[in-house]
Amino acid sequence: MVRYFFLLFALISQTVFADMPELPGLVYVGEIPLGCERVMKDKGSVLRPSGFRISPDEAMGLAVEKANLRCNSIFEFVIYADSSNYYIFHSIILGDEKSRKLITSESLAKHTIVVHGQTGSVVDNRGI
Repeated sequence: MVRYFFLLFALISQTVFADMPELPGLVYVGEIPLGCERVMKDKGSVLRPSGFRISPDEAMGLAVEKANLRCNSIFEFVIYADSSNYYIFHSIILGDEKSRKLITSESLAKHTIVVHGQTGSVVDNRGI
């Protein structure tokens, strides 16, 4: 049974993160793997978006501290950014291609953890 779990996890990880989709008006920053250790992109470090004072790792830490982000699911969290905020959410939200076309920074702001790139203020809109 455990072997099947790891096989399923490997398949999902390869499928979900092989090529992160582009979202209108947003830039893919990276993913937060199981355990919330650090933000990664293509198994390497992630750069801070231009104009942001808060790094992606700091944004993740603030989300863990202030929004009770828990990285205990096989579906990793991903981080996207617009010109002023990070948006942290489960990769499963990305859904299919048709659904992704409907995702904007405004819609993400209503259903994700939002961390301001300058101030570090956190708003948790999950479950609203």
